[in-house]
Amino acid sequence: MMTLSFKKTKIIKDKKYLMWICEKPCYPCQINNRLNFYQIQAHHLQGRHRIGALIRRDNVVVPCCFTCHQELTFKVGERNFWDNLGIDPIHYANELWQGWRERNDNK
Repeated sequence: MMTLSFKKTKIIKDKKYLMWICEKPCYPCQINNRLNFYQIQAHHLQGRHRIGALIRRDNVVVPCCFTCHQELTFKVGERNFWDNLGIDPIHYANELWQGWRERNDNK
């Protein structure tokens, strides 16, 4: 008989962090040299970082403008969107989270 084991992952929720993310430029537009600050949203990265259908960790986000967010969510799909840009957004998400933690630990 096979036993399934699930690794417990702490779900991080931080509204102040999400608001800080929304002050950043759109990550995909910045890569495409279209630097866009219009209607920035915090996009929760999915894939292996997804926890269930609706619960996502706030520390795994990147800033996206409305246009890029719509494209990656509804038109192209997350994996294809990032592959087309040739990047792995998790590195940037980790940099942002680390910067936020360092900034708030020093206060």
